[in-house]
Amino acid sequence: MPAYGSGQTPVVVLTRATIRPRHVLAFWRQVPDIARTTRSQDGLDFKIGLGEVPWFHQVTFTVWRDLAAMEAFAFTGFHRDAILQVQKGDWFSEALFARFHLLHSEGQWSDASAVAGSLSSRLPGATGIAARVAAPLARQTTVGNTG
Repeated sequence: MPAYGSGQTPVVVLTRATIRPRHVLAFWRQVPDIARTTRSQDGLDFKIGLGEVPWFHQVTFTVWRDLAAMEAFAFTGFHRDAILQVQKGDWFSEALFARFHLLHSEGQWSDASAVAGSLSSRLPGATGIAARVAAPLARQTTVGNTG
């Protein structure tokens, strides 16, 4: 397994945002293109989106092959365009984007057998979905509150 911090280990990303009510429709118009992109995104081992408060408080949890794979998605194409619109339009009242190194994986999730296979080659004892992560990547973790 590559050394911790080498950039070649699996990366877990947790995002959370509170969408300002006046921007909810504009935000959700971005989702179909981004979702279509993720279906074939190289290096994306697992993804799930959750609505803490449906439509307004959104959370995503993703597991990536490595930092480069995550950045190739996050900062290009439809996702990059959405980020720029969000920032320019002040769509979020709060936002979190945190990255972690994956240390261990166990358990099962339907239709996620690819995750176990992908992670098992990179994490000793990995059998399924991410269950434990390292401390955040301090230099790459961004937490913001825009008011």
